[in-house]
Amino acid sequence: TNFDANLKYGMGILAQNQLFDKKEIKKEDILEKYKVCDKNYGIGNIIYLNKPKKLNTIYNLISKKFNIDIEKMVLYSDKENKDIEKIIIVPGSGSSDVDLVLNVGADLFITSEIKHNQIIDLLEEGISYINATHYGFEKIFIDCIYRFLKLKFKLKIVTHFEEKL
Repeated sequence: TNFDANLKYGMGILAQNQLFDKKEIKKEDILEKYKVCDKNYGIGNIIYLNKPKKLNTIYNLISKKFNIDIEKMVLYSDKENKDIEKIIIVPGSGSSDVDLVLNVGADLFITSEIKHNQIIDLLEEGISYINATHYGFEKIFIDCIYRFLKLKFKLKIVTHFEEKL
């Protein structure tokens, strides 16, 4: 969607900012960049960490920060708890971006649904994969759009949702 592909305020950057402090990030890039009507868009945030983090630490961080029951997430890795320095985040379904991830390389790919054979391809290249669930990413959008609408229209009517945030 347009929200996924927004370079400044999209799902990828929101997920990245929710998971990592700016001081933890050495370098950032976009997996796939393109232009539409002279506007820049892109999908897939590439993050290079200053210091490696353990895979299990990132897995638990995703569960905590995205408020996802850890039992609903899935972790695939060729090593039990390897060090992670280069991460690619593709919000929503990352199935169409797996070839790009394989070409660019990473220690970890975070997305939601991809095909079984794609998981095998990632593991063969030493890329771990965390399925953060489609719902886990969509909650980022819900929170963002709620806050935007509340600010834009000075809404004060949705208190039940706000209590859960």
